[in-house]
Amino acid sequence: MARPARRDVLGDGPCTVHLIARCHNGDFLLRDELVKGMLYFLLYTYKSIFGILIHDYCFMDSHFHLVLTVPSQEALSRFTHQVLGQLARFINFKMRRKGQVFMDRCRTPVIQSGRRFLLTMRYIDKNPVRAGIVKQASAYEWSSYGYYAFGQHDDLVDPRGPRCHMNSNVPLPRRPVSAT
Repeated sequence: MARPARRDVLGDGPCTVHLIARCHNGDFLLRDELVKGMLYFLLYTYKSIFGILIHDYCFMDSHFHLVLTVPSQEALSRFTHQVLGQLARFINFKMRRKGQVFMDRCRTPVIQSGRRFLLTMRYIDKNPVRAGIVKQASAYEWSSYGYYAFGQHDDLVDPRGPRCHMNSNVPLPRRPVSAT
């Protein structure tokens, strides 16, 4: 059975999604700190160009998670095309390899309630702990956990809450999450 078109799932207006991008064959192509740094840079660069709000993120070695509010399906498509395309070229050049870097298209389930929004963020924060990379989420550098739990500055995170969570102009509360 064919997958539904993204525009049929997301609609045409703004929405909040949990974006998951996986490396081809589950390869650990994001393991290098320089690659994660480039991903951070690309996300930071293109979020303002396409009007994307990034609420939460976690970069793992074989995939990454983002919680985004997007103005339209078209903006999300162009944003992911730019970020993933440039990151793939960077990875292939750096690792002297050719071929596909990311599997298929990104998964983008829509987040439709404030409860689901917070549960998704908790799930993302616990990812490095579940993978056995760190014992506590606070020890993982490549996530937004420090921003919410400890108030650490993070240029990638947009503090304005998504429409499904609360008024979009109100900053998200710093949450004391137990992600151990």
